[in-house]
Amino acid sequence: MGELNSVNMTDSTDKLVLFEDLFTRYKPDVMAMAHFYLKDLYVAEDITQEVFLSCYLNIEKFNWKSKFKTWIFVITRNKCLDYYRSKYSKNILMKEPFNEEIMDTSYNPETKLLEVERDQKFEHDFNKLPPKYKEVLYLYYFEGLKIRDIHNKTNISEDTIKTRLKRGKEKLRRMLA
Repeated sequence: MGELNSVNMTDSTDKLVLFEDLFTRYKPDVMAMAHFYLKDLYVAEDITQEVFLSCYLNIEKFNWKSKFKTWIFVITRNKCLDYYRSKYSKNILMKEPFNEEIMDTSYNPETKLLEVERDQKFEHDFNKLPPKYKEVLYLYYFEGLKIRDIHNKTNISEDTIKTRLKRGKEKLRRMLA
């Protein structure tokens, strides 16, 4: 990135060349991160466009002492969280039931109905959690990430992740009770 430090941000040609280089270099990573968070390829594409538009409009605010990749990943994470908070994503659908159990070979409609109702209640209550709890719970329990991996992915301190996991689980338990 050192060669990019000499770019003149007041020259629109230099800015465009810089942006094209950054877009080519980081689009796959931004797209993968957005898809990881949102689990929807089309929404991830939209978020990726928003991220790069934001970068283009604010590139002169970037502090070249830090890594551009860190900056763009923070923007991507924030755009994904904004999407979660928006009216378009108030409800997420779980890909799997929360407590997936080994299915008994004998089919019992009443038991199956109770399981479906339990899963629906869980999804409903999970969606009511504040995004800061929902994010870490989802990454930890549904994606199977370790606390260190969540820290690396979100840039949230490990102690904060542990606190949010604990508080999020407590809130969810109270809601499910």
